[in-house]
Amino acid sequence: MKLDKSGGGPGGPYVILDVDYVNGAFVLVMHNVGSSPAFRPRVDFSRDLIGNGGELAVSDLPIWQRRGLLAPDNSIRVFLDSAALVLRRKGSKRFRATVT
Repeated sequence: MKLDKSGGGPGGPYVILDVDYVNGAFVLVMHNVGSSPAFRPRVDFSRDLIGNGGELAVSDLPIWQRRGLLAPDNSIRVFLDSAALVLRRKGSKRFRATVT
């Protein structure tokens, strides 16, 4: 997954997208690891990420495009799917996420 800076210089915002494994599930985490607020961070995915038992395009949720502010050391966590369902799906599990 590709991680890009969300603006600012040293001491500015730095927003990343990570995938956490929590209690048998995968969770997408957008986190501002920088020291100042990130204004209008956006995440673009290289492909659709289907979750919630195959019923929801998690990558199309408005939170990835319409977030107004992400304060320093704050994060947004979005449930993707159970690990069992993700790993059972056919095809590549890889994707790229560009954070701007």
